[in-house]
Amino acid sequence: LTLYGETTDTASYISNKVLITHGISSPAAGSLDASSTINIRVPNFKMYNINVENSFGNGAQAVAVTANADKLSFYGCSFLGYQDTLCVKAGAQYYSNCLIKGAVDYIFGDASAWFESCTIMSNGPGAITASSRTTSDESTWYVFNNANVVSDGTNLVGKVFLGRPWRVNARVMFQKSQLSNIINAAGWTEMADGATPKYYEYKNTGDGSNTSKRKWTINATGAISINTVLGDSYSSWVDQSGTGITQSTASASVAVAKSVAPAKSSVAKGPVCTPVAGGSASKDDTPAIYAAIQKCGNGGTIVIPAGKTYFLNTVLNFDGCKSCVFQLDGTLKASD
Repeated sequence: LTLYGETTDTASYISNKVLITHGISSPAAGSLDASSTINIRVPNFKMYNINVENSFGNGAQAVAVTANADKLSFYGCSFLGYQDTLCVKAGAQYYSNCLIKGAVDYIFGDASAWFESCTIMSNGPGAITASSRTTSDESTWYVFNNANVVSDGTNLVGKVFLGRPWRVNARVMFQKSQLSNIINAAGWTEMADGATPKYYEYKNTGDGSNTSKRKWTINATGAISINTVLGDSYSSWVDQSGTGITQSTASASVAVAKSVAPAKSSVAKGPVCTPVAGGSASKDDTPAIYAAIQKCGNGGTIVIPAGKTYFLNTVLNFDGCKSCVFQLDGTLKASD
């Protein structure tokens, strides 16, 4: 499955028009995964120029995206929340020119993830990363390459840490990145008892990049390569152009959205199926969309047409997609 959003600049998140938003906390939903606005569960998923938000705010864990599969990639997307915004749960994952926003442990999990030229934006005090790498023989990394670490405008000078170890063998690298004055001089802070994390920094710049007072930091002698993080075959599933020229196979589940703004992708391939919209907020159009997925999911395109609104009151499941495109030109909204 590949999801495309409307934008005037595919190389960035700044001009994105599509927002998928939901606002439930993990305690209310029953689990971290259940609170996710989007929960991606099967490999080879790509998403371009879509913003995903959990609007719950401060007070509890509330996930925007759970990325729980191998070979997932995101291009020019935004992930918006406060605590536990982005769960990089498992597998190899790639993020290019994305915005990731939050305050507390807002990038967390046990995936091996490469963040290329991303904006890491804190909207409150806390730690950016919470790696759950458990054993020293796990190959997983978080690597932030050419990142820009900033505040959303809130005065956070010295109140943000690059990470804390959710599990005892957390491993994170910030390299060739711009670290603003929001970064505390210690750089990293504590979480798991008895932790022996591997925290690396290499050739970073900015007011928050001085490592002389760091806790745990290893001053690396060289940059980590993307091959180390994602494997030598990463180019077979990472879109090097970031424009969506290549297609892939995947499944995902998308939680009910409050509102998804129209997109105009024009990337249809193979047979095209357009679900029949009920046109009423009291109706559930999920079965119609799912039927279209079953019919055209094997190499086809499911189109949500411009000017149409589809109302959902349950999880939209993409398990029937086999190398399909979901073209969102209309609007998805939660039914009454």
